[in-house]
Parts: sequence; structure tokens; C-alpha cells
Amino acid sequence: NLAETMAPLDGQKALVLVSEGIYTDSHMRDDIRAFASAAERARVALYALHLDAPLMEASTRASGPTATTKSLDDHIGFDGMADLALAARGTALRVIAHPAGMLTRIDTELSGYYLIAFERSADDGDGEHIRIDVKVNRPDLDVRSRREFTPVPLKTPAPDAKKARLDPK
Repeated sequence: NLAETMAPLDGQKALVLVSEGIYTDSHMRDDIRAFASAAERARVALYALHLDAPLMEASTRASGPTATTKSLDDHIGFDGMADLALAARGTALRVIAHPAGMLTRIDTELSGYYLIAFERSADDGDGEHIRIDVKVNRPDLDVRSRREFTPVPLKTPAPDAKKARLDPK
């Protein structure tokens, strides 16, 4: 809903998700794809800031060590955030200490990006997801792009009003 609400705003936009994790499974694939489509239409990138959860809690001391399961939960939660960010042309970052450094990094990334355009071919079906692979020759360059795009119906140009008045047909 946030991406769709931001669609009327001009230019690139970003959402920053701050969480200790998102747990995804095969049942959420359609939801992630729907979010990716909404983000594509709105020109929104998602940046996910993963807060590291404490591995030990005082409340679990009596029931035994939980560091291993908390560590696995932490990794799975980060992976879910990364999947969501990747679907929306963003990235997931771990916040180890203070999040100000990560916010500065996001600001830097948003200030330096290239917009690459491409021409739709006649056989691209309206509403079908089409995979895109962006490759560059420069080594050690981090390329983030949408993995898919969805062609929308081609708009026919409106007739020119001045020409219509002059044309006797």
C-alpha cells in the first residue's frame, strides 16, 4: 500500500524498513511479487535495515541456552528482509551498532544512480513479467536493478487538435 500511495509522486522514491527480521515461506511468493510490481510502477526502492537481536535474554536463562536457535532465527529473518529488498531494487543492511551510518549509506546510494531505459519490443505481452539482466564491463561495480519488468499497454498518441481542424477528412 505504501508503494502504491507513493506512485503519483514524481521521481525515485525509497522506503526504509527497520526490523529484526521478516520470516518468509513459499506461501508469501505471490505477496513479494505483488510488492515488487507495485514498487516497479511507483519507482520505489526498498532498503531494509536489520537490527541484530540479542542472542541471550535474561528471561530464557531458566529454560536453557537459546543462542543457537536465536542465531538461526536472526539469519532467516535477515534473509527474508533481503528477499523483499531485492524484489524492490534495494538492499538489506545489518545494523550492528547505531543506524546513522546505514542511513548515510542509503542517502549516498540514492544520490548516485543511473536510470537505464530500454525499448519495449512488439512481442512483450502486456502484464507479463519479463526478466532483465543488467551487466557492466567495469569490475567491482555493485549493480542493483529490478530483476523483472511488467510492460503496460502501449498508449496511442492523442490526435493533434490543430491538425484535425486543418484536415478536411
